[in-house]
Amino acid sequence: MIFKRLAVLFFVLLAFSGHSLAASITATDKSGIVTKTMLEVKPSNCLTEAEAELGRLLNGLRRESGLSPLPIKQPLYAVAKWHVIDLASNAPHRNSNDDQGMACNLHSWSDRGKDAGGWEPLCYTQDHKRALGMWKKPREISGHRSNGYENIYWTSAPFTPVMAINYWEGKKEELDMMLQQGNWKRHKWQTIGVGVYGNYAAVWFSEKPTDDPSMTQCEQLVK
Repeated sequence: MIFKRLAVLFFVLLAFSGHSLAASITATDKSGIVTKTMLEVKPSNCLTEAEAELGRLLNGLRRESGLSPLPIKQPLYAVAKWHVIDLASNAPHRNSNDDQGMACNLHSWSDRGKDAGGWEPLCYTQDHKRALGMWKKPREISGHRSNGYENIYWTSAPFTPVMAINYWEGKKEELDMMLQQGNWKRHKWQTIGVGVYGNYAAVWFSEKPTDDPSMTQCEQLVK
């Protein structure tokens, strides 16, 4: 009898434990689209390990070029985080076109921002015709009174921050943005935001400083 009671208790605890574990899992398929989310996802007040590492790698690249490191601030972080969440969850860039038939790319935003970060939908195309719609996302989402500019990355492989940095280093426009050179030479970046979710990563740049404290990695993730 005691053995039966212990066995029943064991299976009850196992079932409860399994339910709790499932509730914390976010799964992605090989395309990076989120296929199973049991918890509400939104920007935090601290960085994940991948986000902190992405910021370190970016600032390391800047130091190598004689530039000052840039602080990660909440207003830009919120924009970056919401964008990668939107891309992974709603895929506004997949199988979508504007009214002229041009394909929406990774700088696009879905029409589901009203109940999330507050952004307006945007189909961003390779002709940069709607660049202003992207630049004003910091104003829409966090009230940051300055334009924002984005480097975006996606991979079908398991994501690492090094992959994103290496990709951006190999693309002239993205590298120039990070190092304030070429077409971006006149821009004097003051703050950045980083976001990683699923197989997506984003970095946002702004010329306007903020009084917000610099963001750091979440304490429970620091070994």
